[in-house]
Amino acid sequence: MAIATAFDPEELSALPLWFGAFRVTNRIGEGGTAYVFRGEHRDTGEAVALKTVRSGLSHEITVLTREIATLQELKHPGIVRFVQHGTCDAGMPWMALELLEGRTLLDEIALLWADQAVHPRDFANPVPRQDSTPADGSWLFSLKDDPALSLPTRKPAAGRLWDALAVL
Repeated sequence: MAIATAFDPEELSALPLWFGAFRVTNRIGEGGTAYVFRGEHRDTGEAVALKTVRSGLSHEITVLTREIATLQELKHPGIVRFVQHGTCDAGMPWMALELLEGRTLLDEIALLWADQAVHPRDFANPVPRQDSTPADGSWLFSLKDDPALSLPTRKPAAGRLWDALAVL
């Protein structure tokens, strides 16, 4: 099946799609300009991450083409391994990269903060909205009653700062 100028839901559900010798098995994710799929090489069975543009707009193609050129040149244990690249029947570029499985950086950060009483996103804004702020400044004295200010004091990275720095 050829990749259309833009992926539509019917086409994505009509797997398998092929990028060169790689069969798409499912969609892993998407970003602002690209889709990422899990794929397998038809002969070796090697699992890879397949990345291609979302809509085929010229700026998306330019960005992915530059990324391909850059990743082809980079070889480092801390950088995902570039496997192959090509152009699909519809003329859109794609690349196959080493598939890294496991937790995401967001997952790791959540685990580091998991033993805290409150997630950082749960802090309320202690400053009243402008339209409800008394002109006399008396709101400053009411901040001690704000629930966000009564939360328990927490250590950086829930006391695991060196673990957090190692992950980052």
